[in-house]
Amino acid sequence: MTGKPIFNVLITNVAELRELLYSKKNKKKTTSVDIVKAHLDQIDKHNNKGAELNAMISIIPRDLVLSIAQNLGLERSEGRIRGPLHEVPITIKDNIMTGSEFPLPTTVGTIALKSAMAEKNAPIVDLLIHTGAIIIGKANLSEMAGWKGFGITTADAGWFVIWERRSIVPPANRVSLYGLKATVGSITTERTAPWSALTDSIGGMAGTPADLADLFGRRGLDDAAKTILDNGGVVERSVPLTSMDQLILDGEDALEQLWNQDFEPAWNKFLTGYKSENTTVHTLAELVQFNYVALPAGARITGIDKTLCDFSLDVIISPMDGRIPTIAATAGYPVATMPLGYSKTNGRAFGVCIISSAGNEAKILKATHAWHATMPSRKPPPQLVNED
Repeated sequence: MTGKPIFNVLITNVAELRELLYSKKNKKKTTSVDIVKAHLDQIDKHNNKGAELNAMISIIPRDLVLSIAQNLGLERSEGRIRGPLHEVPITIKDNIMTGSEFPLPTTVGTIALKSAMAEKNAPIVDLLIHTGAIIIGKANLSEMAGWKGFGITTADAGWFVIWERRSIVPPANRVSLYGLKATVGSITTERTAPWSALTDSIGGMAGTPADLADLFGRRGLDDAAKTILDNGGVVERSVPLTSMDQLILDGEDALEQLWNQDFEPAWNKFLTGYKSENTTVHTLAELVQFNYVALPAGARITGIDKTLCDFSLDVIISPMDGRIPTIAATAGYPVATMPLGYSKTNGRAFGVCIISSAGNEAKILKATHAWHATMPSRKPPPQLVNED
């Protein structure tokens, strides 16, 4: 492929990428190498230059990732398609371990681990490789995955983004993407930087609900293309949820106490996954001890599940800028975000979150698909579109 790209990196979805790769009508013969080059060029354009997003903390060496793309293209030409993510560029968050085949450290955003190389891949990385996805780099994050505060990370420099734990729906909301945090325990978080086994989970971001469904291996979304109401759905407005006042213990946020209680031992285990010659950091010796509070069961029984049952709901939709995602995370339940648009005053993206009970990712994905079919098409951040 030469000259101007035949697709727009910012808005082309995975189904459209597959059309470019697989369709016999595609006379321009777009290859996976072309697609990866376009995404790498977009990252180079705005990561440290241009808009200076600093969205990516590290990039797989160009020659290596293009070689991977070429090999996957050869597999396709021989009739071997690993799955819906075959030849699709993906980025992962830099608190997910990668082994020697990807010569990148897993820093978790801290200078203490800037050169720390993992012994082997996290299982989620091996799964992505097995499905034919092309990992092109690692997304930036707040230090220690947000333990010292919650930062905003931009995701529009690449395509799919695989992230872990709480930094899924807030950043997806900020860049007008669809995001989904899976039910706790439904996807292994082994070799990902931990917080608490009660709330840690894997999630992802993408441009459309269908792309998220491909990412999570879900099917059957075609039947959900119509709107919720057209399919006989019922919308209950302003349903009550557990008050955040009930999540305060001795004047402090009980959720933070819960997470931080699990944090140190989980991290001590996580750090054993690094090669000893690359780092001198092996334990977390200095963490404040908090009392353990058994909140998840209460969040489930008297919070989300009660509301879903009392009002015969499939999902709950609320403004994103609240603590509903936190309540869902505490219960270990799935939570997603859906874009609405951008503020006219400062260009900031805003959206809504959608939650349901444990294991109900399929219902959430159907709801996001109906949302996508009803609402205006998702637009990329205006600062990337309105370039001089």
